[in-house]
Amino acid sequence: CFDQPGMGNGNTEEIFQIQFMNASKWAIGDGNYTRSRQYSNYISCFWGLRCNGDNGKRAATYPFNEGWGQGTPSCNIWDDWTEAETAGSYTDIRKLGSLIDLNKEFKPVADGGFAQSSLTGYTYVKDDCEESGYSVKKFNSCITDKCAKDKDTWWTVAIDKFSSSLENSMQGDHFEDFYLMRYSDVLLMATELTGDAQYMNLVQKRAGVPETAYSLEAVQNERRWEFAFEGLRFNDLRRWTGKDVKDGIATKALQAQRGKMVTTKVKGGMHPLEHMLGADGWKNRYEATNGFLAKPQSQIALMGEDKLQQNPGWETQQYKALY
Repeated sequence: CFDQPGMGNGNTEEIFQIQFMNASKWAIGDGNYTRSRQYSNYISCFWGLRCNGDNGKRAATYPFNEGWGQGTPSCNIWDDWTEAETAGSYTDIRKLGSLIDLNKEFKPVADGGFAQSSLTGYTYVKDDCEESGYSVKKFNSCITDKCAKDKDTWWTVAIDKFSSSLENSMQGDHFEDFYLMRYSDVLLMATELTGDAQYMNLVQKRAGVPETAYSLEAVQNERRWEFAFEGLRFNDLRRWTGKDVKDGIATKALQAQRGKMVTTKVKGGMHPLEHMLGADGWKNRYEATNGFLAKPQSQIALMGEDKLQQNPGWETQQYKALY
């Protein structure tokens, strides 16, 4: 772990994590190890809110820092989480701690939103990927009034002697730790392995949500909420699905994305997401591939198909169009 000012943020619940610091430079491939961008958390940069063509002007994303607008969350996690809250008559603070509700958090309270400002709402004008109406808050950096004016992130104001290492600070000043394993993961693994709810209950108690008896569904939901956007969900789905691919939880979760609302390059409009493979596209794709990505066809051609075979489900022309 780093132990110098301005290096990482640290958290007592972290067991293994990647930390970042103020040592990034924009230069790529310059042969100087210390000048690369690897010291910045680029997940935060990818997930940061797009300024909708108004690059660098933070009024479009305030109080959140600007980024590249990638990694769009599915509507499903917000919808399913809200349904769980309603059914249990509780509010899970982790939901608003993990997700930004763009239609609420950028709209003034008087207009039914959360913003304590004159912002009229988030503008859905995308040039690179879809938006679902939600963004990732968990790894998003925030800015202050001074930062919004000076185009700097919070720490350059809070720690003046550490000046920004990048001319383009919104793409390099991200110090949020990336979690590889947290104590909650150990507790929830213990419950799943033993069937003893006491470990899961510790996680629930800390989150301020009702403690529940053991069931696999309860553990599955708790892992989904607790580790949202920490990179565990897809492999959780795969192992819970096992060999029951056709009716497994991964297949159902992917197919549930169909019909959810997104914006695309068709500017200003919301429309149902339809997968390019048709009505059962997500389901069929997982059934055919077992959740594995395709091997690059260029590498197969280089080595020869007698030595390197394509992963199952990616051999047909229908699927070759995807890679």
